[in-house]
Amino acid sequence: MFSITLKLLIIAFINFQLCTCSSDTDKVEVEEMVFSVPLFKPQNVPQIKEKKLKKLLEPLGKLYKTPSDVGTPISSSEASESVEKMIFELNRLIQAKYSYIFKQYHKLKTVHQAEKCDSTTNVYTITLQKTDCKAEQIIKGSPSTNCSNVEDSHPISCTILSKVTSENETIIGAFCHVNMQKKLAKKKSICELFRYPGEEKFKTFVPKEVSSLFADAIVYIPQGQRPQPNEKYYKNYRGRQGIVGRGMLPHLGPVQMHVVTIFRKNGEQTEVLSLLNSNASIEIPKVFVTDAINRPFGDEIDRILKKAFDTTDLSSAEKEEKLQKLYNATYSTLVDHRETPYDTDDAYVITEVVAVFDENKKHIGSIDEFPSDGDLQIGWKVADKSALRLMRFVLPSEGIFHKLFSELQLLF
Repeated sequence: MFSITLKLLIIAFINFQLCTCSSDTDKVEVEEMVFSVPLFKPQNVPQIKEKKLKKLLEPLGKLYKTPSDVGTPISSSEASESVEKMIFELNRLIQAKYSYIFKQYHKLKTVHQAEKCDSTTNVYTITLQKTDCKAEQIIKGSPSTNCSNVEDSHPISCTILSKVTSENETIIGAFCHVNMQKKLAKKKSICELFRYPGEEKFKTFVPKEVSSLFADAIVYIPQGQRPQPNEKYYKNYRGRQGIVGRGMLPHLGPVQMHVVTIFRKNGEQTEVLSLLNSNASIEIPKVFVTDAINRPFGDEIDRILKKAFDTTDLSSAEKEEKLQKLYNATYSTLVDHRETPYDTDDAYVITEVVAVFDENKKHIGSIDEFPSDGDLQIGWKVADKSALRLMRFVLPSEGIFHKLFSELQLLF
């Protein structure tokens, strides 16, 4: 049962209460979640598709840094044996929320895929089989050996993240939904689907097709730490991500991430601002931004720029004027995307490309060397073909033929 209140502004703010009711008690648990949902795409705002941006950035540092460690397959016999030991706990989790709907005890039907991600972490995708036994009786101690399979037109499927010790294996993350077996088609590596790029390392895998907040999750055990009840923020309207809290993001709610594409003309050459402490020959900086208007290149790069201008003979007013010229020359392009690998249930990324071309060294182009800020080191590198192609896409178009030429270059 849920109620929804809509307030229509430029962005729709949706305020709703989701009530979960138990048949065993008269208590009603009420959880209030507030999140903002764009009603429509902004008009007259430059946009670029995420897929296209990823392709442009492929030689220049990935748009999102994600772990790509694959797992080691677990044999079907070993996987079935391991999951069988966790079935009782899985039934208990189903009964905790949906005892009034799923009254029957469920056995293991199929292990679709099973992998060992590290020495203490296993992951599984499975489908359950409904039986003629009452789950309540089995949970209270009755044996399940005499339970017979019954027809089930809406089978429950689950993704499971487990912790392995020398003594046992326990469920630490799970997501269960009906009619989900087709979403669990065999992948190259399911460990990749369970990995998260932050300190948590893992998240619960939730298939995109059933991740909506309005989709019934029979079991949902995400990773991470939930925010304090008194914290006010906008939930992630994009759906369940398998991890709660901030994750690797700087704060709860929407988080601005900017792809910083800055170019200058230096003699006959075009140069691009790149990370210097990178394995790639050129890597475009990506930064989380706290003040998109006054510091569009992020706090760290803003500090670097101010330190760099401090080394010049310019007066305070002249330094401020150069910074203002730089910010005024910045051109923003919104990235059209849904969820990102960094998202959690409570924090989500909004990506923009911010671009500048200082053709006559009027501001940032007048700086030849930059100081570092912590681990961040930036500097100029000669723009290669990939960087020049990116430049043509993220700076204002010079006409339809210019745009068409850039599009054709992506094909080759």
